[in-house]
Amino acid sequence: MAGLLALSVAWVFGNTPFGSPDETQHYLRAIGVGEGHVIGRKVPYAARGLTRAQLAWVEQASREVHVPNRLGPSNSDCAAQHADASAACTAHVVLTPAADVPVQVGNYQPLPYVLPGVAILRATSPVSALFAGRVASLLATLPFLLGGVAALTLRRRSAAAAVGVGLAVTPMVLYVMASVNPSGMEIAAGFAFVAFGFRLAEQPSRLTWAAVGVTGFVLGISRSPGAVWVVALSALVVLWHGPKRAVGLVADWKLPASFTAGALTLGVVLNRSWEALYGSHIQSVTPGAAEAVHTARALLPIMTREAIGVFGYLNVSLPSVAYGLWEVMLVGVSVAAVVLSSRYRRLVIIAATLALIALPAIQYFYVTTTTGYPVQARHLLPVFVVFPIIAAEGLRRSSSEWAPALSRWSALLLIPIAGLNAVAWWTNARRAAVGRGGARAFFLSASWHPPLGWYPWVILAALGAALIALSGFVYFAAEGPRGLGAVDPSS
Repeated sequence: MAGLLALSVAWVFGNTPFGSPDETQHYLRAIGVGEGHVIGRKVPYAARGLTRAQLAWVEQASREVHVPNRLGPSNSDCAAQHADASAACTAHVVLTPAADVPVQVGNYQPLPYVLPGVAILRATSPVSALFAGRVASLLATLPFLLGGVAALTLRRRSAAAAVGVGLAVTPMVLYVMASVNPSGMEIAAGFAFVAFGFRLAEQPSRLTWAAVGVTGFVLGISRSPGAVWVVALSALVVLWHGPKRAVGLVADWKLPASFTAGALTLGVVLNRSWEALYGSHIQSVTPGAAEAVHTARALLPIMTREAIGVFGYLNVSLPSVAYGLWEVMLVGVSVAAVVLSSRYRRLVIIAATLALIALPAIQYFYVTTTTGYPVQARHLLPVFVVFPIIAAEGLRRSSSEWAPALSRWSALLLIPIAGLNAVAWWTNARRAAVGRGGARAFFLSASWHPPLGWYPWVILAALGAALIALSGFVYFAAEGPRGLGAVDPSS
């Protein structure tokens, strides 16, 4: 938990100003919400370089935002789409007078913008306002991330569970959480919702019931697909533990279960109500079976890489070996879970895997064919993060005699996971400091410097990675030869 916290803070300050996807637009949306306007006046949006489909989509979402004096982003996003150049151009910001401007994401669900908007309005320049907004965004999402980690690891003493967290919380997850972007809250809430759902079946309590309700409610009203994610992830948790166990929990905890059901229902209703009143409308395309399979296969490697980490405007990639190593670890844990799990849970893992493979294709035919905008993994991360958790839970709960030893040895995977997190942060920070092809020791000759300079954030990122690696050694030693991860099959 401490390692993830340190890394996420380093991501806030080590990233190019306005360099996250659509961060300029989300910054403007946050200003509007911070001023108390959850939805602005509908206005036309004049944008260059958009296709007819893209412009039609943007026109539906375009709303007017009043930007106060000196906070207009102006040319602050000058480096956002130029990965070969550093972010030095952001030092020459033209401060703008107050103005009413259109924003492309003006009809997005308002909740994720509340804290960033309040923080941004207290700044005196666009770059300082952006960093304030990033800090506020991270503060709004950290309780969900750390709560989910606690639910999956505390009092369970299982290395497999910790490795599942390490594989689920990819560098891309931390990167998005540390940006002014509604996807951060959506991803963190989805992660926590499933984590508390798994915890509930084993160690039910009023607090856990409440946590499931709160995280599911927030997931539901974070972004447009929130209602779909709540229903899908609820079904997954119920299937994992078995409908009989779910019914028994509800019968034993009637009042807390009623609160949770009410919170989830309210989140879904508010989501659908907002979309009906203000949301953008699209028409889906129904593909043939062969076309659907071909699209799913084509998108799978792209989505996998993006889910691990492709930063900036999808123009800052990691070394190929980094993706390969992460994929090998994920496949290894998943195969072990499938082989060692009970027949029922094996079927659930396989079904969940097939559904996740199909999900990008579903989004492609439902969204891309209408809007002209490509499928992006960050929009699917609220569900993608669940896959490593399922695999780890399958290994943790296996009654096989091999499971304790595998759980113990899997702890050592946290060491390369930590190293890859460090590589990801370094790669993206290097792009900000000296450009994508600049010096590897970028902090020695940086053209752009974050607040306080590079050294504090380099040290913090290194500390975060070191703590995650250390946790691998601790779990390995703590489980001992027999392991503490085994679970009584009768449970």
